[in-house]
Amino acid sequence: MVLQRHVKAAPMTSVQRCVVWAFSGLVAAASILAVSLAGSPMVLAAPEPVLWQEPAVSQASADLQEPSGVLLPPASLLSLTVSETVANRDALRQKDSGREAPHILTFDGVWERNHAGANVGLAINPWPRTTLKVAVGFDGFLGKGERFDASVLQASWQRRFHWGGHELELEIGKTARRLGRGRIDTLLMSGELPGFPQIAYSVQGPRYRYEKLIGDLGTADRPYKRLTAHRLTYELTPALSVGLAEIAVRSEPFPGDVFYDVLPGLPLYLSKYVPGADSASDNHLIYVDAEYDAGDWLGYGEVIFNEFPAGLWLTNNPPLFGVLLGFEMGPWLAEYSMLTNYAYSNGDPGSRYSHEGRSLGHWMGADGDALEVRWTQGLAPNWQLAVGGFHWRKGEGKVDDWYASRDEREENAFLSGVVERTIGAVGAVKADLDRLELTAEVRAGVAQNYRHQEGKSEYVFAAKVGISYPF
Repeated sequence: MVLQRHVKAAPMTSVQRCVVWAFSGLVAAASILAVSLAGSPMVLAAPEPVLWQEPAVSQASADLQEPSGVLLPPASLLSLTVSETVANRDALRQKDSGREAPHILTFDGVWERNHAGANVGLAINPWPRTTLKVAVGFDGFLGKGERFDASVLQASWQRRFHWGGHELELEIGKTARRLGRGRIDTLLMSGELPGFPQIAYSVQGPRYRYEKLIGDLGTADRPYKRLTAHRLTYELTPALSVGLAEIAVRSEPFPGDVFYDVLPGLPLYLSKYVPGADSASDNHLIYVDAEYDAGDWLGYGEVIFNEFPAGLWLTNNPPLFGVLLGFEMGPWLAEYSMLTNYAYSNGDPGSRYSHEGRSLGHWMGADGDALEVRWTQGLAPNWQLAVGGFHWRKGEGKVDDWYASRDEREENAFLSGVVERTIGAVGAVKADLDRLELTAEVRAGVAQNYRHQEGKSEYVFAAKVGISYPF
């Protein structure tokens, strides 16, 4: 028997109600603060630039989502933001100065064991501050009867509006967005293609950025699956930035759901208590991040909770969560991330934070951790080299797994079953050749207990190339 959500299993105590309302008040206050900032210009350090997300290589098969085969994380080794390119930065500068940004053609290819994939992306700017994005992916599986797949990974329309020192961005279509603080990985939303139909908007000012999206994750087997996510980031000081986000996945509509989906700043967690809403058909994730820049070093972190306030000893909710910590100093970058088992899952199969068997958050999905260290150095004015090492541990838990009893959950809480361990090295080169950017990345290592087979070891390898050309 599959357990339903623990919030519904027992009535809330007065302490629990206080925690829920206090958190909801915090979200509402932060949202009101962001709206009020929109009306009054402020001058401090500028926020991170708004960049369109370059498509990542498609991973069309569910079994390829396992770390076996050393899948490439969604972030490029040489990028502090996902797929940031010289072409993107040029487009942003021209957009801000009022001139039409260039069109951008991209290509990404990956090869790993018996799988090879590629995609071609095109961003067309027919009018100033308007972008049409299309990406087509191709995948070949040599070990599966030489199957060949082709699909549309992205097809969206994006429009930007400016007033004073603020910007409104609207995007509609099939696309993917990255949300999170991490440099290599993120717990919130990976932005990895293929995307899904969505309506997304963001409002940005000198010290804040608010983003919200409403996505359709429905499939032929499960037509209704709705995703709502929003995130607010704010610079408390020039050195300290914080962020707060919520994710809600539901398998059934409820009265007033359009109101919650569209309006900015409404705490999604409170929708659990709307009259007529079934708390057993939704899943809520609470996320917090922070970053501190001390000048000669920088630290950042992310935390995500499933079944908030799990782990705070105020409820019987299971401790399902993820943690990410990062540190930068000079050319060095180190990042560690971990996910408990069932971190994105739920007793209701239709409200799990996944799409077609693929995690929408951290690429591991559940039940594992990853440590990566990098060293980056400029070889010439337009060349960069990066080298590093990584260590991954992955239990047998998958993103859509759920437990049948408390004993099973506690036994499989973290690194369950036969744990696969992968140790390897990574190297990458990036070249900015006038308006053309070229990248190449290689990961290689040894996987112990390969695909969770006790005592089996395999060499694993993955290579990726990328080209970005504005015209």
